[in-house]
Amino acid sequence: MKVAIIGGGIAGISAAMNLLKNDDYSVDIYEAKNNLGGRVFSMPSGHNNQIIDNGKHIMVGAYHNFFELLKELGTYQFIRCQDNLEVLLQSQEYSFTLQSGKYGDLALVQSLWKFQKASTSEKIKLVKFFVKLKIKAKNLDKYLTEIKDLTVEEYLNKNKISTEFIKYIFEPIVLATINTTIQKAPAELFVQVMTKAFFSSPENQKLCFSQVPLVDLFIPLADKYPKRLKIFTNSLITKIRITDKNFGVFYNQQWLNYDAIILATQHNFIKKILATSYLHDLLNVKSLHFFREVRTNSILSIYFWTKQKFMEGDFRGFVGSTIHWIFKEKRLKNCYALTVSSADDFTVFPRDFVYNLALASLEKIIPEFDRSKVEHHVVYLDKFATIGINPQIEQFRPDNKLVKGIYFAGDWTNTNLPATMESAATSGKMAAKILQEDFAT
Repeated sequence: MKVAIIGGGIAGISAAMNLLKNDDYSVDIYEAKNNLGGRVFSMPSGHNNQIIDNGKHIMVGAYHNFFELLKELGTYQFIRCQDNLEVLLQSQEYSFTLQSGKYGDLALVQSLWKFQKASTSEKIKLVKFFVKLKIKAKNLDKYLTEIKDLTVEEYLNKNKISTEFIKYIFEPIVLATINTTIQKAPAELFVQVMTKAFFSSPENQKLCFSQVPLVDLFIPLADKYPKRLKIFTNSLITKIRITDKNFGVFYNQQWLNYDAIILATQHNFIKKILATSYLHDLLNVKSLHFFREVRTNSILSIYFWTKQKFMEGDFRGFVGSTIHWIFKEKRLKNCYALTVSSADDFTVFPRDFVYNLALASLEKIIPEFDRSKVEHHVVYLDKFATIGINPQIEQFRPDNKLVKGIYFAGDWTNTNLPATMESAATSGKMAAKILQEDFAT
């Protein structure tokens, strides 16, 4: 059986790998860019021939499907995970280390109990909240239905969580995982993150980072199945079709026929493909609402090189600041990366203004930083980093199947996860599974 996958990002790669496990399948991947990875890619920095990623992608141990994909590709060896969760969260006036250990969520609670900006009664309320989450996780689907209309802010206030715990703990978690503010993020997704990562096991809690440029993680795919996999890069597909006998992809001025198609590109491009291919009417009410209403959220990344090291540790989270994270690039000498999540407010400003604003914020929190020692910098603003998820959009994220033979895959589909690399890998796996079930009989 021959399948076309439109899009060579993580979702498309995941779909391909899961299909190719079955000897009955062959796959053609069409990718518009010149390499695989989609919205996760690497690029020249303009400094000493060094390669940087399009921003820092925080991973956690709970990225089971994404890490399974890397293991199959043989590149999981390049992922470095913490021994245990440890995150320094810092504002101008206070710093706090959130950490765990072999005792999992018990160690996490012990860490939070040391938080000096909360009273004993507020800490007790937090512990009760965690206990409630552990109990609700046993019947999670029912609980998620109960809170599906709430934002994270409404949900935390309803559970009487103190403003300081929200500011120092939960706001950074939401920004890092859902790429939006607590005023917009769905409580449903927040609870999924908390139960699957922070309150499941010590292995799931720890943060993980790539030791190589991200694009290198996907290179082995090209040689994995030489007889049953073809990859067409620099190949923008704008039209597909359905006939009585097969499905078609318009490529190089001709129609190529397939037994099935997986659309694994960004949601805004899916909409264009369906419109130009006269398949828009196949969408159900739920999917129509999603494609009509969904917007995107930006992520701002600033890489800079200094003459000397100025920060201990691999990374820090910032509280009450313009910038949200700083990472030390371990594979690049004296290179650091600043990250701002939900960065739409920065899209209207010149790059130099954004750069200077970010460094001014860094100087306030880390006095040891001296901007005069910066040798080179790169500002990268991804306006389409993730979909903008709120409680309404979350209810309308599309399922993987359009009709028998045409499927969706992407971090924007209904995975019950934030729009992350794990969501993309999960969606690709789900699309491949549904496709195979459809054609099993």
